[in-house]
Amino acid sequence: MVSTVAAVILNWNKPLETIRCAESLLAAVAPLQSKLKFALVIVDNGSDNESASELRRWLDTIQAPEVTLLTNPDNLGFAGGMNVGIRALAPIRPDYFWLLNNDLVIDPNALAALVDAAETDPCVAIWGPTILDAETGKVQCAGGCRYQAMLGLERPNFSGKTLEEALKQPTPGYDYIYGAAMFLKGELLSQTDGLDERHFLYYEEMELALTLSDSYSMGWCKEAIVHHTGSKSHGRAKAERAFTAYHAALS
Repeated sequence: MVSTVAAVILNWNKPLETIRCAESLLAAVAPLQSKLKFALVIVDNGSDNESASELRRWLDTIQAPEVTLLTNPDNLGFAGGMNVGIRALAPIRPDYFWLLNNDLVIDPNALAALVDAAETDPCVAIWGPTILDAETGKVQCAGGCRYQAMLGLERPNFSGKTLEEALKQPTPGYDYIYGAAMFLKGELLSQTDGLDERHFLYYEEMELALTLSDSYSMGWCKEAIVHHTGSKSHGRAKAERAFTAYHAALS
């Protein structure tokens, strides 16, 4: 069976990171061309720099018909920006969506592992890969998170462990799959009409998990590895830290 995978990468002011992410994804797709149909939408989410122009120049260079660039005039937030891509891809009726932060680098075998896992266990509606910190190589999140409601804090599974240590662990429980690289059944997003746009930034993945019926579950695809350069507050400007803290608390 040939599956259809539709990916969305959201850009905001960081075109070089977005290009790096997209190139790593296309490299993972290349050996699977006989096994799946693939489409990628890059959404520039109201960037206030030259992101859209840089991305268009890159697209002209690679000439990949499976990649489309869409530009939002305003920043619609994570959920709103992702939904622009999701709705643009809906007409091809994808079997799976892969929603990606732009600050990821995809391992060459990651997509193949996710498709294989999804087809082996169709009761899993949302898969999370193994996300490694790009700087330290340690686990940032194994699939998903637990949420400590009284403190308003998330606890990513096996965070800080080495990959070897994490892979020896039994599959943990989740309250939701980590939103940086969610791999979802296409029918799930059709039912919800995308992500909940009440969440401008953060916790839209927890809201999505709450919509799952009893017939669906969430899973960790251990073999799918992605490297994440984001989520480091000490490297951000004070204004950016305040912006993200506000929206995390609001969500």
